[in-house]
Amino acid sequence: MHELERLHDVRVPRCVKPSQNFTACRCQLHHFCDASARGYAAVSYLRMETGCGQIYCVFLIGKAQVAPLKVCTIPRMELTAAVLAAQLDQLIKRELPLDLSEPVFWSDSTAVLQSLQNSHKRFPVFVANRLPKIEDCSKPSQWRFVNSKANPADEATRGLSVKKLAHSSQWLTCPQFLWQVEKHWPKSPLPSKENPFVCSKIVNKQVVASDEATDRLIQRFSSLYRLKKATSWLLRYKLFLLRKLKRRLDTQLPKGELSVTKLQFAER
Repeated sequence: MHELERLHDVRVPRCVKPSQNFTACRCQLHHFCDASARGYAAVSYLRMETGCGQIYCVFLIGKAQVAPLKVCTIPRMELTAAVLAAQLDQLIKRELPLDLSEPVFWSDSTAVLQSLQNSHKRFPVFVANRLPKIEDCSKPSQWRFVNSKANPADEATRGLSVKKLAHSSQWLTCPQFLWQVEKHWPKSPLPSKENPFVCSKIVNKQVVASDEATDRLIQRFSSLYRLKKATSWLLRYKLFLLRKLKRRLDTQLPKGELSVTKLQFAER
């Protein structure tokens, strides 16, 4: 509240062009999204490039929303932020009278990027309802990875002082890498074309079988405590089978009720 009076120091240029003599031959939208336990956000920039290679980036629009009252996991919040970024792209395209190249979407959530690349796996209802909203506005190939430090949307989910917003914020000035040529942009740690789940099916069928069994186990229980108990009993049975298989009769099997330590081990 004490910083509110300093908001007059925050300035955003109304004109997206640096000067009247600046003639862009390529205009491209870049959208960044991020989420935390406190909220989620998306911010959009216009990147313009002249024929001689001069680059100029400008802030267009940003949105930040507080987290819903119902507790939601961070990956789901990240997915909601991605939906917001896709919606901003559609909004800007309707309002901005420019010939735009294919947009680029940036996220620091590998879970979101993997979900968008995956067309073979069945998702929970929450995820299945939101992925089509993103896919209606974008293509999986348009989504890229950016680390949290270079993600301006991260500033909205963590919060900023007015002083930092006005003088040293990426939120208004755009990430530095966008002012450079594309070869200097962050590289995605995920395969750009191949689905990682499809790759595991081809390379190692046992991995997929294990993933599917784990998914079925998780979906079978409605509470974390019951899931931990079931996992702990499975681990105990696994130890019994290994003892029987390798004839390690000297190994003492645990008996009685599950201890707190065993439940914590099952959770990890």
